[in-house]
Amino acid sequence: MSTATRPPQTADLAQARLLAGLLEAELRELQRALDHRWRVDEAGNEDDPQLPEPLRRHRQQLSEVRRLLAALHSRFPALTDLTGVHTKVS
Repeated sequence: MSTATRPPQTADLAQARLLAGLLEAELRELQRALDHRWRVDEAGNEDDPQLPEPLRRHRQQLSEVRRLLAALHSRFPALTDLTGVHTKVS
C-alpha cells in the first residue's frame, strides 16, 4: 500500500501539523510583504503584464505555499478540523 493511499498514522499527522504551521506562517509573511510592496509600487491590476518582476515572483511564491497547504489539507483532513483553516489554491 502506498503512503498516498494508506490512512495517516499519528506521527504523520503530527509532522503534517508542524508543516502546516510553518506554511501558514510563511503564507502570512508573504502576504504581508506582498501587501506592503503592492501599496509601495502601486502596480495597479494584479493581472497586468507590466507587473514588476519582483512582485510577479512574490505572487508565485504565495501561490506555491497555498498549493502546498491545500495538498497537505487534502492528505490530512484532520488538519482542517484542528486548525480551522483550509487553504484553497487561487
